Amino acid sequence: MQVSPSGKPKAFRFVEGLALHPLNPKHYAMTVSAFAQFADPNANSFTEILIFITTFTCGAGFFHSLWCFAGESFMKMLRSPAVRHTVNISMVVLMVGATAYALYK
Repeated sequence: MQVSPSGKPKAFRFVEGLALHPLNPKHYAMTVSAFAQFADPNANSFTEILIFITTFTCGAGFFHSLWCFAGESFMKMLRSPAVRHTVNISMVVLMVGATAYALYK
């Protein structure tokens, strides 16, 4: 969801969201690492792939719904430009701090 200049939220179109998934490198990294971690090389490949597709689809349905609910809740909380600015600065500080910690621990 985006905030338009008039302050009214403007929803993304379905096609815009659908195009995001094939372009997401995190999806490929997660799929490859999960398959390498949990797949049994001695098992039937079709069964393994079917289990992964089913598991990922169920998980994606649940977590995407949760993500949408959280995003909608945040948009209601972040109506004020001052609050949005404070949250953005806080997120920058947390991200830089977490990265510095990971690099220099």
